[in-house]
Amino acid sequence: MTINYKKERRDKFILKVLIVSALLILAYSLEALMLAKDMGLYKEIYAMNQGLSYGAYLNTVIGSFLIRVVSPVAISLYTFFMIHKTGVNLTYKIFFAGMTLIELVNIIFQFRIVSIFYYIEIILNIILLFIIGREERM
Repeated sequence: MTINYKKERRDKFILKVLIVSALLILAYSLEALMLAKDMGLYKEIYAMNQGLSYGAYLNTVIGSFLIRVVSPVAISLYTFFMIHKTGVNLTYKIFFAGMTLIELVNIIFQFRIVSIFYYIEIILNIILLFIIGREERM
């Protein structure tokens, strides 16, 4: 393999990871926005928990969003800055595929089947898992 071919493969891999991660972050952001502005959902939750203020509800939505964004941000940053130095090795694949798989299982077990974002997040995490798992060692 020539050096240019390896560089092109790495650049394509980086681009794929960054695009899917950006789409995941966008989906998480739109979902958080929809949850934050939905007064009907807040009223349903308030009916179950009378002491919950709207500010606490918003803090929960934002906190959940920030926790969910950590995985795609970490994968993107590490891939962007380190892939040319370390390449795709077994440790990279196991660690980041494991992070993505855990995120995928977490999303699936939330059973938010009425939300379109539920399905978008599942599909994007599967695509990211496939991209990471399928990449050959460089």
